[in-house]
Amino acid sequence: MLAFIQADVAFHTALYRLSGNRAIEDAVAAQWPHMKRSMGAVLDDPEQRPLVWAEHREILRLVLAGDAAGAERAARRHTDRAGGETARRLSQSSLSTGGNRDADDAAAASAVR
Repeated sequence: MLAFIQADVAFHTALYRLSGNRAIEDAVAAQWPHMKRSMGAVLDDPEQRPLVWAEHREILRLVLAGDAAGAERAARRHTDRAGGETARRLSQSSLSTGGNRDADDAAAASAVR
């Protein structure tokens, strides 16, 4: 699981750097622990991984082609779909632990280590 999360982080970090706007990377830095938990919730599902990687490939293709509007649309589709999937999975996790946030956080943290 850790390798999948690391790959996801590397992709997002590369995009932030390609933007040329250091403020994006700086603003996200404090959010990485939460984002990794979300990434792990989705990437834990082998059926989700190909979707995530395909969305990343499309975003990167558009960025490298200089199609800013297309890349923005693809990124929004990705964040909408992945965000919805993350919320669904975290909600299921919360229900399975009886809403015990500490247990949820401990499980997520162990998946990221």
